[in-house]
Amino acid sequence: MNITQKVFKLLDGKKVTFTELQNFVFNAQGRARKDVQNPRGYYCINIGKWFDNGYINKSKKTGKYSLTKLGRLYITDRKQVLEKKRIKNLENKIEIYKIRYAEILNDLHEANYKLNRIYTTLTN
Repeated sequence: MNITQKVFKLLDGKKVTFTELQNFVFNAQGRARKDVQNPRGYYCINIGKWFDNGYINKSKKTGKYSLTKLGRLYITDRKQVLEKKRIKNLENKIEIYKIRYAEILNDLHEANYKLNRIYTTLTN
């Protein structure tokens, strides 16, 4: 079990502050520390990634963090979660390519219209 899985296991079923979440990281690493002295420094990037990946959620009302269904699944089946994440990334890339395709198609139509106007002007 990696550190992330251990933290998620400690977090499961709880709503905690950011500092408490950092303390879970210390506990998962086997460190003994009551309070994190720099609340925005230690393990902050990874916690942000957990949030971005949908493993944890932050309540808008209370500002407390909790584990999502995907985070719970990560505890037991990390491989399946990573596969879901890979598929989601591919779906996002497809959407981006669709938008780019539509933009390029629009640019081509505009260029074709301008060329036709130039050709019409030159031939008349």
